[in-house]
This record gives sequence, structure tokens and C-alpha cells, in this order.
Amino acid sequence: GKELIMKGVLFNNASLSKEQRAFVEEMFNNGDAKCVVATTTLSIGVNTPTDTVIIKDIIKFDDAGEIDVYSDSELKQMVGRAGRYGSGEALIVVNKNANKMLKRLKNLKPESVNSQLILGEKFNNYILTLISYGYGTINELVNYLNDTFFAFQIRNSKYLNRILEKRVRNNIKYLIKNKFIQYENKEYKLTDFGEIVNRLYITTETAL
Repeated sequence: GKELIMKGVLFNNASLSKEQRAFVEEMFNNGDAKCVVATTTLSIGVNTPTDTVIIKDIIKFDDAGEIDVYSDSELKQMVGRAGRYGSGEALIVVNKNANKMLKRLKNLKPESVNSQLILGEKFNNYILTLISYGYGTINELVNYLNDTFFAFQIRNSKYLNRILEKRVRNNIKYLIKNKFIQYENKEYKLTDFGEIVNRLYITTETAL
């Protein structure tokens, strides 16, 4: 590991701690790391522009462990890291149906963007992460969520705060029941179990 770091080669995946991920991203953005081998954790949701992106395959495994292919939006996010500061290139390695893949890439169109924030199981993890950052009360969590893209999309709804508060309270009950968080000194805090789940970036359902 140390030998690779000294040569400017790093890796990034969901198993790294927050401190380790911050170290990788800082080294990469400062130019101290010349190559980062990564899952989509580095290419989506993190500001890591680069000269060259190489996608070794279009096949991935979904959350259920089933074989799937990258969606158009995922591919655009990954190849879009190249050339942020000028010229750049993206290489995609395809073993089969190369022509079909090229045609697909050429015809990529903008997709509609809709917030999935409060939908599905991952909202549990989102609340868990916010609590780890110190948002320890219902009001603090709701106020934070009011500044999200989800809130922006339904900003004209007079029921926005009611929707957010109800969702937060339901998730808090779930997280307490399953011992991810506890109520202490008038605020919510992560338990040791919750800390581990949050650090490993696994869903709360998977952890159970």
C-alpha cells in the first residue's frame, strides 16, 4: 500500500473511512496522485476533475448483487470528469457489442432530474450521515432538508415542512428501534453500530 502511494497510485471505494477518502481526494486534486483506481464513489458526487478517465467495463453489480450495466447518466458522470480544466479524454473498454455501445454513447440525451431523496431505503442512511455531522434534532434535520434539491422541486407546496418532518420522524423511529442511533442530552447521536454502518457506506437494511 505505502509503495503504491509513494508512486502516486491510490484507490477509492466505499470501504474507506471518511478520513481516508478525504486523503485520496486531496492527493488527487492536488496532483500528488497520478492515478486513482476507483468505483463510482470517486466519479459521482465528488469534485474530482482529471485529464483522462478509463472505464474498464460497462458491466457492474447492482445493490442486490445482480449483473447490470451502467446507466446513461452514470456513464456521463464518469466520462464528464475528463477535461474539466481544458482538454481531456475518456476511454471505455467494451468486450462485446462495441458498435452498439458507441451508437448508444453518441445518442445520449439529457435525462430528466428528479430528487430521490426521501424515497426508498437510502434515506435512512442520509439521516444517519446528517446526525453524524451534528444535526441532532428534528428541527435541525428538517431545516437542512429544506435547502435540498427535493425541497426546491416542491417548494410551492404549502405542506413541504409537514412532509419533511413526518418523513424524518418515521426514519428516526426506525433508526432508534434498530439501534443505529440513540437519544442523549436532548439530541440524537449515532451508536457504535450506527458509526460502523455509516463509515462503511452500507445500507441500514444490509446491516440488519
